[in-house]
Amino acid sequence: MKLRRNSCLAALLAAASLPVYAQTAVNAAPAQIIVPAFGEVVQPNDQAQATLAVEEQDKDKAAAASRVNQKMNQGIALLHRQDAQAKLKSYGYYTYAVYPEEPSRSDGGAVAAKPRQPIGWRVGQSLSLTTTNLKALPQTISTAQV
Repeated sequence: MKLRRNSCLAALLAAASLPVYAQTAVNAAPAQIIVPAFGEVVQPNDQAQATLAVEEQDKDKAAAASRVNQKMNQGIALLHRQDAQAKLKSYGYYTYAVYPEEPSRSDGGAVAAKPRQPIGWRVGQSLSLTTTNLKALPQTISTAQV
């Protein structure tokens, strides 16, 4: 439907910009008439996108990654049950170390450089949902936010 509207609008604009010639007298130069036109189409919202994310922190990197993977799989299953036509795409998987805060020195002296040891790991992933079922969208999102 959208393609037809755009092609009709394009045909209207193309036809409006073509020069039209009128004969004023025998052997006279043709007169050029330009008819300006523009068109506008208002389309109601027909698609929604939502981004959901899960993040876990643990001293054990594998445990945090396992919980993120489990929650992401559960979330995808819930969203598929709630809106079977929705397009889902997971992306942005990350893992990084969490370090303790370094104490500040009150005397302003330089702190000796020593290797910092992580106290834990943070793991996360994002999920993009695209749907045309706008009426069920609030229920779909609230189902995934458990």
